[in-house]
Amino acid sequence: MSLEPVKRLDVWRTFSDGGRHRVGILAQNRQGVYFQYAGDYLARFANLSPFGLTLDASLQAAPRDPHAGLHGVFADSLPDGWGM
Repeated sequence: MSLEPVKRLDVWRTFSDGGRHRVGILAQNRQGVYFQYAGDYLARFANLSPFGLTLDASLQAAPRDPHAGLHGVFADSLPDGWGM
């Protein structure tokens, strides 16, 4: 039996003063895409997406729709084609 590795991406936020802070982890496996806030981000900053994410340390699955299985805040940051 072979296992598919989890694809992982550290999410960073750049502030207007040029400072950067790690927001959390975005990960993908066969079941879908998941996001988890970093504890130190939760202690210091506001919710990155108050309509789509819960401001806690839980593992948050992305909905299948409307952004093709990606959390809206991250889907909005990707380049896309005209009309998407």
